[in-house]
Amino acid sequence: MGVALDSGLKVTDTPEESSFSDIVAGDNVINIPLFQREYKWTEKNLSQFWQDIEEILDGTKQSQFLGVIVTVRQPSQIGRPTIYDIVDGQQRLFTCYLAIMAAVRAALDEGKKEWALEVARTFLLLRPFSQHPTNTKLVPSAADRQQFKLAWDDIAAHSVLKEKGSWDVIGKPTPPHSSGPSSGKLIQQYIRLVRRFRKTFTDYGFERVEKTLQILTGSLSFVSISLRNPIAAPIIFERLNARGERITTADLVRNEIFSRVASEPTLAQVIFNNDWEPFQRKFLDAQVDLEKLLFPYGLALNHNTTKADLFSVLRVHWNTFEDTTDIIIDMDRFAPTIIALEKGLTESLPNELRQNILRLHRLGAPSSIYSFVCLVSDAASSGRLEVTTAREMLDVIEAFLARRAICGHEPTGLHAVFKGLWPELAKEGDLSATGVSKSIRKRPTIAWPSDQEFEHALRFGDLYSRKVCRYVLSEFELSEHGETPSDSFWIEHIMPQKLTDEWAGLYSEDQHKSSLNTFANLIPLTSKMNNDEGQNAFQLKRVAYKDSIFSTARSLALQFETWSLDDLNTRANRIVEWSLHRWKK
Repeated sequence: MGVALDSGLKVTDTPEESSFSDIVAGDNVINIPLFQREYKWTEKNLSQFWQDIEEILDGTKQSQFLGVIVTVRQPSQIGRPTIYDIVDGQQRLFTCYLAIMAAVRAALDEGKKEWALEVARTFLLLRPFSQHPTNTKLVPSAADRQQFKLAWDDIAAHSVLKEKGSWDVIGKPTPPHSSGPSSGKLIQQYIRLVRRFRKTFTDYGFERVEKTLQILTGSLSFVSISLRNPIAAPIIFERLNARGERITTADLVRNEIFSRVASEPTLAQVIFNNDWEPFQRKFLDAQVDLEKLLFPYGLALNHNTTKADLFSVLRVHWNTFEDTTDIIIDMDRFAPTIIALEKGLTESLPNELRQNILRLHRLGAPSSIYSFVCLVSDAASSGRLEVTTAREMLDVIEAFLARRAICGHEPTGLHAVFKGLWPELAKEGDLSATGVSKSIRKRPTIAWPSDQEFEHALRFGDLYSRKVCRYVLSEFELSEHGETPSDSFWIEHIMPQKLTDEWAGLYSEDQHKSSLNTFANLIPLTSKMNNDEGQNAFQLKRVAYKDSIFSTARSLALQFETWSLDDLNTRANRIVEWSLHRWKK
């Protein structure tokens, strides 16, 4: 079995340098608080970790220093174990714990029942406590508890342990109540570790497994720092985590929120269940990274915010809140708008703004406008801005972005336009569509395409190659006032991408090249009809178009009997007229 870290194996002079065995000695519990991230280590991290073990096994090293562990000791309670909240170092400690679980599982496969149970008793499980419902020496964050339980179930259900009385001495594993997904990096890592130990058994025998366990528990060292005040946890977490998994602003935000109630575990659990989890669930369900919210939110608080000082800006703002839940409520104001802009999910938005924001999503609006759109939406939702005015303001933004995208202008420089647009308009008392238009036009380096430039792009530009193409064709389809299918569509070239002999009689190679990808030569079709029609002559395509679910195709079939260059130009005239009205300057 593993032992406490031998003083001769230490790499520092500090008495706080400890082994895993030291950390979980006696009735100590490693608790990963609600504010911490889920288990993140991948196969690459495991390979590096395992290499450290093998270097000790092969005699290359005597020990391996794994870094700093920062803890906050919870107040002692009679009838309960000693619980240490982990502020930093959970990935390393958790991997040690998982590796020991995997060693137990592999030993059971080899019939080493007594050894496996003794390892579990020494390093993985607590003695029974009447006032403590769980008995694992590590308690994961809420996001990992389902996977953690599955790993323990895998051990507890082993056929070797079905004999009556197997768990009598130490008690059957009772991990914390399940929460979080049933699949993820934790269970994947456990499975990898079980495979490694099985291979060790096969290649080297049981003695090598025993030696590996001794290294895991006694030769991998940590410097342990215990914080007196849990309020310091966010700062320590932020400063020390550069060595481990990349820390995100979302990690720091969650850390900040729950560190404020770290001394009140019951309240922390209530806030997690009733406030944080529903807020976070919106982003998980929509498959939107919470990071997408935080920078626009920070810009809304202070338009001079940079990504480097974002967390500092947020903390200054939150220091004005007395109630921790108010932080979550304040961020949640922008959640529906961000999710709609990112994924087109508009159910949580005010009905009157849904179409405006959905169009911005389909347009592929850059994230540089997110803060401004959030402020407009929030003001309209709270009654501080007339809904009609809000819609007009968003229409102006859409027209500006659509013209630029159709003309091929990159979205560079737009951050400087939009980050301070709201406070500028508010200061001038001109929160209106006219105000938005005036403010944008004041910036000579940011082009707002003229009617002449816009018309030229509509007639001759390569719309097919632009990201905005599907949005443009969708908007034109909606204007036809026919059925408007929600189906995803394929983009059909009326004049095909390859000239057949029949099409070559209508277009020269130069005409084909210059007109192929223009707006007038493109329509939406189902994938099947697009494939079926391919390079067919227009007379055959026209028959198929009449039965299309897309009104654009049906209208084209009714309006044109041929598809010559003159016909294409006639359609281009109609498109230009519509576009100049749809995206007004």
